[in-house]
Amino acid sequence: MKALEITPKESGVKHVTIALAGNDLGANIKVNVSYVLVQDWRTYESVLKQGNDTIIVNTHDQYLPVPSGYTREEWVDMIADFMLNRWGTWVHIGGYPFYSVWCENGTTSEWGPAGYARMMSHIGKANATCYSTCPTGQYLFTDTSLNGILQSWWLLPTKQETAVGYPIKLDDFNGNMIVPMYGGAGEYHAAALFAQNGSSFDFGVYVHLGTSEFYGGFGGSGQPEFIAGYVPTATAIYVEYSYSMHKLYGASGDSASELIQRAVDEGRTVGLDTAKAFFQKALDSYAAGNYKVASSYASEAAAFAASSSRPVNVAMLVSGIFSIFVGVAIMDAAVYRKRNEKKERNEETQVL
Repeated sequence: MKALEITPKESGVKHVTIALAGNDLGANIKVNVSYVLVQDWRTYESVLKQGNDTIIVNTHDQYLPVPSGYTREEWVDMIADFMLNRWGTWVHIGGYPFYSVWCENGTTSEWGPAGYARMMSHIGKANATCYSTCPTGQYLFTDTSLNGILQSWWLLPTKQETAVGYPIKLDDFNGNMIVPMYGGAGEYHAAALFAQNGSSFDFGVYVHLGTSEFYGGFGGSGQPEFIAGYVPTATAIYVEYSYSMHKLYGASGDSASELIQRAVDEGRTVGLDTAKAFFQKALDSYAAGNYKVASSYASEAAAFAASSSRPVNVAMLVSGIFSIFVGVAIMDAAVYRKRNEKKERNEETQVL
């Protein structure tokens, strides 16, 4: 990635210009992200229940807004369904996720860590928590690729550190971490794959900041709420294309392009046409801006490429079968002769 720029537009669209190199996706790609400020409960409910490949940013920190007609448990289940089945991204900007509940009727209550546990139970991680054990009070930016997107904003270069707050644990996600934004002692503010049983075809993304405050390079604090909202939202947009890029052309050894080329080099052509077909679907989806769909097709392409096999040599197979048949026939003939000889000797004995 050579250059990346985010420019806020008054038109309501953020244009993200990405200059890419070293792959077949072209030199310049524009990602247009339309955004809507949700200011009423019905819109909020509709977006979550019907939105497809949508990013929802919860700007209420540790509070979970729950529309009328739902229990807190039912609404968390809806959020999980949004991520699992409709390519959704849920962005948590600060504090302990779902620690408190804000209902449409105006009442509030404390739920504690059970809300986060409820959501994570949908991907088999009900024991996950967001309590920090890191001895230090701050994290530094650690993901260099993400720094590019963050530092393109005029204010962020002056905010170099963030309070530990309530991070997620690397061990809880077993390799499903997509972008670690800040880290220390195995604890991260991050973007993670939200999928059942390690599946990467039907998946969403959970973006977690969980911090309480940002700090400047000289220890001064300022505008933590603004930055807390911007950083995970920028991360969510970054994940939309970067993850699919990684699945298609990453150099990790398990990207679709690498596994397909390896199969070609090793002569494993059986099943390779299917892998290439899924790879093309991934490219088409990427070009259309459907990045999570592209990631899924890329995963399918990688799986078929990895399981491809060499074609069977029919001539050798027929020759081998014939050799086995001849060998068995000769052995049967020898056994038959021995049986006849024994029978003849027995008959001669009986005559004598």
